[in-house]
Amino acid sequence: MKNAKNDPLSKLVVFTAGGKGGTGKTTFSCSLTDYYHEHEINPVLYDCDTENKHRGGLAHFFPTARKLNI
Repeated sequence: MKNAKNDPLSKLVVFTAGGKGGTGKTTFSCSLTDYYHEHEINPVLYDCDTENKHRGGLAHFFPTARKLNI
């Protein structure tokens, strides 16, 4: 497997799923994003939170996160 950091065409999709609130999905996503930033990996963030219709949870921590209405 190639190192995504060194291969501009490499893509990795990571997502969390679950309908119940309070299980740590946003916390995990924020921690993973922080890890990526520390290792100079620039992720594209999409927030599909169905509970927060207007802004999404990730955008509170990472303003570049894009809110998708699913």
